[in-house]
Amino acid sequence: MGDASNAFAGLEDAGTQLYGGLTGETASEAAKDAAGISAEAQRGALDYLMQTEAMPQAFREGALSQLGAYYGIGLTPQLDAAGNPTGQYDFSQIDPTRPTQEQQIAQAKDSALYQSILGGREAGEESLARRATASGGGLRGGATTSSLINYNTQLQNEALMQSFGQQQQQEQQRLAGLGSLASLPSMVPQIAQAQAGIGATQAQGITAGAQAEQQAMGNLLGLGGMLGAAAISDKRLKENINLIKHTSHPFIPYYEWEWNGEAERLGKSGKERGYLAQDVEQVWPDLVVTGEDGYKRIHKELVEQRLEEIKNG
Repeated sequence: MGDASNAFAGLEDAGTQLYGGLTGETASEAAKDAAGISAEAQRGALDYLMQTEAMPQAFREGALSQLGAYYGIGLTPQLDAAGNPTGQYDFSQIDPTRPTQEQQIAQAKDSALYQSILGGREAGEESLARRATASGGGLRGGATTSSLINYNTQLQNEALMQSFGQQQQQEQQRLAGLGSLASLPSMVPQIAQAQAGIGATQAQGITAGAQAEQQAMGNLLGLGGMLGAAAISDKRLKENINLIKHTSHPFIPYYEWEWNGEAERLGKSGKERGYLAQDVEQVWPDLVVTGEDGYKRIHKELVEQRLEEIKNG
């Protein structure tokens, strides 16, 4: 029972394959499968590109956002009817984040450099006092007081100028860094090309599948035409068969014969020349068909076409 089931399953598979080959379904599915495999590989490459692009894209967006805010440019994402971001933005004027001059001076005075420079003020004042005592002017003299005032003023100005300059330099470096991040190379063209490539590959698979089915249908129509035009040439319907000549194929001679009584029942009578279906079947079985009456038929024009091809080699 098991062997019979296996045999039946094998015949069923063979029938399915034969049907698929005739209708083009097998070739169509193969074309689509190949396109699917290629598209899947392209998707893997696209995923890699998108993963690689994710970090630079985040840096670019962050840097551009900070630069826009620094110069007073705001971005508001556009939303669709469902409230989802469209990827487009509306520009607006906002209060810039860059500090005013007053804020910069205040920040300069809070800097470590400013505090460090003023930290030496006490040592400088002691030095002035020692010189005043040594010269006999005393600590309370007008000259000494004026010297201390000038010293503190100059020290504060120097501290402010140095810390302010340092702050300006750092600010320029920060802006330059943001500009570099904002201009990081983008893989958007490659990603767009990869996405288009996937679509093209899938379209090619669909097109190739349709072409395979169309070609198969054309072949079936051609086969139907061939079967319709096939003529009885079965050896069993002939008698007094005589060789007329050899052809370009050694196993397909050209004969003359008389139709027998059985042939007359099928509408054939008298003498005729041509080929024996059994000879052709041994060489080109695709050009031989068996009718419902059990007798073999050939397409004489196709036989002669192939013989001519062999002759012209």
